[in-house]
Amino acid sequence: MARTPAPANVVIQYGFKWPRLPRVPAGTDPDRLQAIAIERLILGNYTMFKRRGAQLMPWEEHFMRLVSYIWDRPDSNPNFRFLWNPYAMRMLRGVSVYNNLAVAGHASSGKSDFFSVYAICRFLIGEEPPFPEGAVIDDEKRFAKPDNVKVFVTSTTLQESRGRIWGRIEGYWKEAARVFGGEKYMDGKLVSSAGKIAHIMPDGSQNKLAGIERVAGGKGHAGEASTKIGFKARRFIVIADELPLLTHSLYETAITNLQANKFAQFIGIGNPTSPFDPFGVVMEPKGGYATVDETMDGWETKNGYCIRFDGEKSPNVTAGREVWPGLLTLEKLEKIRADKGEKSPEYYRMVRGFLSPDGESHAIY
Repeated sequence: MARTPAPANVVIQYGFKWPRLPRVPAGTDPDRLQAIAIERLILGNYTMFKRRGAQLMPWEEHFMRLVSYIWDRPDSNPNFRFLWNPYAMRMLRGVSVYNNLAVAGHASSGKSDFFSVYAICRFLIGEEPPFPEGAVIDDEKRFAKPDNVKVFVTSTTLQESRGRIWGRIEGYWKEAARVFGGEKYMDGKLVSSAGKIAHIMPDGSQNKLAGIERVAGGKGHAGEASTKIGFKARRFIVIADELPLLTHSLYETAITNLQANKFAQFIGIGNPTSPFDPFGVVMEPKGGYATVDETMDGWETKNGYCIRFDGEKSPNVTAGREVWPGLLTLEKLEKIRADKGEKSPEYYRMVRGFLSPDGESHAIY
């Protein structure tokens, strides 16, 4: 028996009927925008759709699809094309499980790129209130909107942020705007001079309770960081880049705020330097540093989990060639080894992603 075709204004996907987007900007790909809209709505209301019988994949796979629809296209800017590699997939699994996560990695492990797209997607996914039983998804107003999501991204100073993760966020945001047909068709606007992606309301005003914002967390900025990160939102995320160089007060404020929000997540990123700096505190094993060693690629911490990337096991290093663009290569590893020596604190920090056995004495000096 022939199947009855779906109405022209309906899309059937994952065993569920979705309204077709009624309007798309000229010059954009309607099918891609439709797919992005569906994935955003699924990710923002995953439990509800599972309960309604939608044939869904794991949450992480829907997130991967959303990222690829936006940043892995034939016409993507090569500098901001995101490809899923084993490291990125492991970080995604980490953020989907833990609200307190440390990512200790070697140089060129893709941390900044992954957390740039994670910050943007968390904002775009939003957190709509659950749909009432029996409610119908009847127009584009039902698609996810980021009214209640605030993401803070740290750096040592505002001046240095452009050369670190914030510069990557701006680039990925601009690339996403190309897909949507321009910022005017998105829920946010990049205000580069202010270091934020502001959430824009339907009336054109800025909603200060949502968006993505950079925060200076280095020495001399403790007061500013504590004030901003003391923020309240229904979905509150802090991505602490270069955490070894930031202040203890920033971390302490963020951890305190974990209990004050409906959903709060703290992600600390860095190259391990000292057990006494803020990152050393975040990544400290549940049983203390004496319970872990260089063979381990992760462990439970006192508040969550630590993912560790060892450069000697990097996919490109083990393959002996560059399989995954951007990840540490054997050539670069051997240069660091030749320049610094494989027992040096610098080698442990930049390659092993682990605290050096004599790192404490170097840190004191």
